[in-house]
Amino acid sequence: MGTKLITFIILSMLVSVSLFAQSGGINIESKRPLLYISAEIGPSIPLTDFASDYAYDNKSGYAELGYKVEVNGGINIGSGFSIGLMGLANFNPTNIDSYAKRLSDQNPGTSWTGESEQWQVYGGLGGFTFGYPVGKDLFLDLRALTGFIYAVSPEFSMSYNNAGTGTTDSYKIEKKESGAWSTLFSAKLSYQTSKHIVLTGGVDFLNSKPTFENVKTIMTMNNIQSESQTSFSRQIYALIISAGIKYVFY
Repeated sequence: MGTKLITFIILSMLVSVSLFAQSGGINIESKRPLLYISAEIGPSIPLTDFASDYAYDNKSGYAELGYKVEVNGGINIGSGFSIGLMGLANFNPTNIDSYAKRLSDQNPGTSWTGESEQWQVYGGLGGFTFGYPVGKDLFLDLRALTGFIYAVSPEFSMSYNNAGTGTTDSYKIEKKESGAWSTLFSAKLSYQTSKHIVLTGGVDFLNSKPTFENVKTIMTMNNIQSESQTSFSRQIYALIISAGIKYVFY
């Protein structure tokens, strides 16, 4: 399913639930706090091209299961809506074995090995949350945020011990940083355990597409070194399942 279609579905759900709750006479202001702060953590599951490890596609991100940490703060503006800010850090290790296999296939008779860093995404986002009660002390919160992220494309470093020449051949893609606008949509459940403490959990969809300019590749074969540079855009799209705690002020 394309990222645009998923985004459209989530926005449609947000609007539909808001209209239904308000037209149905639900007391959406029930126990809603004036202010809140929260923190959550959970696994980050890469999707679409970000997760692809097909070595012959430049769109592949080689990202694997990682994790995301977030902190939030917000203020209730009435009618079930609140305005909030989020700071996030998202990390995904990479599948270096797939890229090493590509080099082995391109150079018959060789067997490359390697190591790599992880994808790093840091961001600050803001937007709206709509919440309404679905049970005693239980609330459903739908959130739509946008903002700016700073992404780090990981370094890939591979090598092969060439027994024929007695040398070590190497292939290295250098780390590169880039910024881009991002969107995040969430569906969360919140359970109020006491006047000020709320347990939270749910899913987030993180989407961004930074462009990495002049990424350097250094290759050494038979003691001959060559360098090249390329630029590419990388779709960073992840499903995050997280849980945490919220402190509310009335």
